[in-house]
Amino acid sequence: MVISKRTKLSLYQFLGLFLHQTQYMLLEKHGISFDDSYAIGYRGYEPFLELESPLIESVIDEIARTSGDLRNEISPRYRFDERWGDLKKCLLLDGFKVEQGTVLKIDPSINLTESVEDELISELKKSSLSLSGDVINHIKQSENTFRKSTPDYNACLSHSRIALETIIRGIAKDDGLSLAENENNKA
Repeated sequence: MVISKRTKLSLYQFLGLFLHQTQYMLLEKHGISFDDSYAIGYRGYEPFLELESPLIESVIDEIARTSGDLRNEISPRYRFDERWGDLKKCLLLDGFKVEQGTVLKIDPSINLTESVEDELISELKKSSLSLSGDVINHIKQSENTFRKSTPDYNACLSHSRIALETIIRGIAKDDGLSLAENENNKA
């Protein structure tokens, strides 16, 4: 599986909580040659995004195993909890689950692929679908409501449903078809 840009940015934010020494140890230990280009806050996040997924996965694995110790380095601790929660939700969207200090691949049969919503958004951007911007907006709203500190699953599903419905309406509109606004009124 591939670690998405979203998850790498979340990890970057998470590591930004820690002192330079802790960042250095975590990254160097896992083969990421630490210099100012990877130091959080020194040169921006761009070099961090170029890191290979296996390197990022090994760093995240150590963070999961040692989260109790790392949490004690951050004051106030809610900052750690919020950033760690965000990182775990991003990992979940990429097909990883953090459970009892272990990072598990949810579906190991899917390897080296973009996460589904990233691929869908990419294809929508390339398409000539007239309502693609609206669809992308609802996909992102669905993702954001899922990633909240207290997820709103109902809103997440509603935005996903609206995105799918908008795709159908866009295809119909582009093909010159007309869809009834309310199918229940046809009776």
